[in-house]
Amino acid sequence: MLTLLLAPEGPLAGVRDVLADWSAAGLVDDFHWVEPAMLEGGADASILVRGGELLRAPLQSIAGRERIDGIRLGVLVPALDGVTPLTRGQEQDIVDVLDRSFAKVPVTRVRAIVTRADPGVAVPGLVVAGWHNVVISPEDSTGPGLGRTRLDAASDTADLGRHAASGVAGLLGLWSGVDRAPLDGERVIDGQRARLARSYFRRLATDEVTLRLREGVLSVNDGLPLPSQFGVQTVYVDDVAQANENMATRLWAKHATVLRGPRETHAPAQQQPIGAGEALRMFFGFLWAAIKNAPRAWLNGLSAEVSSNAAGAIQGLVYGREPAAYSVFVQGVTANGLPASWLDYRNAASSLDRLFDEATGQRELAAYADLSGLWQDYAAAALTLGDAGERVPGLTPIAVGGQPGVIRNVEQIVPSSSEAFADLKPHVAASVNARAVEPFDALGTHDLENRIRVVAEQPALSIDASGALDHLQRWKGRYGHSFAARVGGRIAGAMVDVQQEIRGLFEQIHRAATSGDVLSGLQQQQRQLATIMQVLAIMSLVGITVTVVFGIIELLQWWVVILVVLGILAVWFGAALIVFMQGQRALFAIINRRREVVSAEEVARRNLRHALRDARRLGEAYGQFLGWSRVIGGVLANPFGERPLQRGDDDQKLTGMPMSTRVGTVAVDETHLGNTVMRLRRDLFATGWLTECWNAALEGAGSRIGPRGVELEGQPQLIFRERGDGDGSLLHLWGRSLIEHGMDPTIGERKWQATMAELQTQHANTVTELVRHVRDANEPSGPPVDYATFMAGLDSETDPGLDRLDDRVLSETAQTRGRSGIERSVPQRAQQGLDRVACLTQLSQSFDDYELVIAAPLTRATSAGPVLDDPGRPPSSAAAGRGASGHRQDDTELPGLFGGSPF
Repeated sequence: MLTLLLAPEGPLAGVRDVLADWSAAGLVDDFHWVEPAMLEGGADASILVRGGELLRAPLQSIAGRERIDGIRLGVLVPALDGVTPLTRGQEQDIVDVLDRSFAKVPVTRVRAIVTRADPGVAVPGLVVAGWHNVVISPEDSTGPGLGRTRLDAASDTADLGRHAASGVAGLLGLWSGVDRAPLDGERVIDGQRARLARSYFRRLATDEVTLRLREGVLSVNDGLPLPSQFGVQTVYVDDVAQANENMATRLWAKHATVLRGPRETHAPAQQQPIGAGEALRMFFGFLWAAIKNAPRAWLNGLSAEVSSNAAGAIQGLVYGREPAAYSVFVQGVTANGLPASWLDYRNAASSLDRLFDEATGQRELAAYADLSGLWQDYAAAALTLGDAGERVPGLTPIAVGGQPGVIRNVEQIVPSSSEAFADLKPHVAASVNARAVEPFDALGTHDLENRIRVVAEQPALSIDASGALDHLQRWKGRYGHSFAARVGGRIAGAMVDVQQEIRGLFEQIHRAATSGDVLSGLQQQQRQLATIMQVLAIMSLVGITVTVVFGIIELLQWWVVILVVLGILAVWFGAALIVFMQGQRALFAIINRRREVVSAEEVARRNLRHALRDARRLGEAYGQFLGWSRVIGGVLANPFGERPLQRGDDDQKLTGMPMSTRVGTVAVDETHLGNTVMRLRRDLFATGWLTECWNAALEGAGSRIGPRGVELEGQPQLIFRERGDGDGSLLHLWGRSLIEHGMDPTIGERKWQATMAELQTQHANTVTELVRHVRDANEPSGPPVDYATFMAGLDSETDPGLDRLDDRVLSETAQTRGRSGIERSVPQRAQQGLDRVACLTQLSQSFDDYELVIAAPLTRATSAGPVLDDPGRPPSSAAAGRGASGHRQDDTELPGLFGGSPF
């Protein structure tokens, strides 16, 4: 609908100024203001008033750009002392422009006559046939049927403008929220007849109470609602830590084996005693070493026999190529001496795994762990803790005395990333190489705590680091019992276990690679044993020498010498063997143990590969856990998104308005508002209500991610298979979007519309209580008034009865005949949310122009001559009898018989 106002220059510009102010406040819709100078020379300029701004807008450009279904043309006709109205020709000019630009569009033509009581002027040609001639009653009142104030001569343009603007806005349907005008589609009364009219307007703004109500119902800052289902009411869980532990235990009971790879077991062989042959070999070797006085060399050779060359090769490879990764697992520190974080362990595991692949020449492209089932169950369990909905078998709601329970605060389920700990001074943060840690990051919290403890030992940082450690521990106590922390703690525990396993396997391989440390304690014993062997050998040699000498000097026969020498050798061999076997018992035991170690080393090497891959997978899983916790925490923190209503204060600036036009704001009653919030939450939220929010977030993930979101089109469930960290991860991009922008408010808008529908139907009495007290913008510092007083009956059907409009502009005869009586009331009401708009325009019965004291008698030619055409007639008929100037040439005065009208 296109609305145009045509007015002469002068005081009526105050109407435009007031309407522009009201437009800025959102009270009136857009309209075009036209003055005669804008139409000179065939021009079609106008001023578009939109949002309080005055913009140049040619009318023909509107016809070519917009679809116009109807036009309301209002001509402001001043019946005021010293103000010249428009001529007929000037009025016809705008009609001609509309005929040219909007040929087939229906036009409602209204001449709004602006006057005051006893204006002291009579205007010739005040009433024109073919138009709705309406005199805006020079009065002001709060509402129909109430006392009114007569408007005498205007003291200034602003005073004239604000009263006239209210009447014009009502007649032409300019009030925002009002779809129709009182005269739309109404047939023009034949002849030169006019009517009196007055308008009332009320707008009740509920921005503050609506915002507070929406925050109370949809926000979870003060706790999650208590949903119900089939009359079964949920209750809040008191022992939150135990409830979270139980749910986490159930979750890991379903997925405990997902993260652990295969392991080989070593069956220890039954220890076999060293055989006689091996013992003799060792004996002769030791005997020869003893004779050469080299028992240490013999021991070293034996050590080499019971060591693993493969283990030594692995140890040299790892320590030579990846010493930093080796230090992370074996010593638990990074290259800069700080305790290793879970990221360091994950990166070290990946590096060592690649190193072994390169060393063996068997590169394997290991797939990333597909934990989609785990994360779907993790999300379902978190939502169940918040709304008691049954989603996954085995992850049922927490039972509290036979009733389903919910956790009150989302921070005890999956806290938002906005609650991250970042209370670190810059120099402390630089020393620990960390800036912040998220509340569900159990490993990150543990790593940061360890690093701060190390830094706190430095004198220059001890005070600040100790303070940071104290703050961290208090923060940890707040979030450490959340469900997310319990789930993350299980992954963290698995990572710690595999780290210890890898450390143990490295130690086992190290033992298999080196035996010197084990046998070094036997070196002194071997030297003593070698000395005994040497003494026995010398004694035997002396005995043999003496025997041979006796044989040479023939003291003994040679066969006796031979027998004696053989006996000495036998005694020596037996004694040496007995000494060796008795002295090497400890050595034999160690050799047996070393052989067991070496035999287990091959299994340890294979298990090391499995453990390293487990460490990598656990690191990936923990990264995915952090990503999903960011997403779930973002959804739980604000499941309906944020689209806060603006707290409008423009109404409070609209002072000085006429009594007939009032805007107000609801004065919030805290008690009733709180009760309303509780009732709505009870009735609106059913168990499982978070499913709708979660599904909306999941389906909208692709659009929130950006160009790469096309990968999820039609199959948003693929996001569950995404890796958790790295700029290329869709999960990472989604989580970052939720942190930066929050949830899409579309789901919140749907829920709020359902809330408003519930409020308007099932809780209509509650709405009445919510708007019971109103603060009038005209009296911002005054006390609130009750709703009925503010509305003054505009929101209900009222019978005008004997009520009448001010009749000072009517002749005495017209007053006697009751021409000012109300013939028709046109109420219009609109409601958007809790905001209410009410407009009432009252029209008197029609009367002839001569019954107006402000209308001067016309010439006979003018009275009997043609009138301005109705839309659709050729403009030439209306222009007949006009000269080139466009003004009527016959100005002969008629006698003032019967008010100057012909009969």
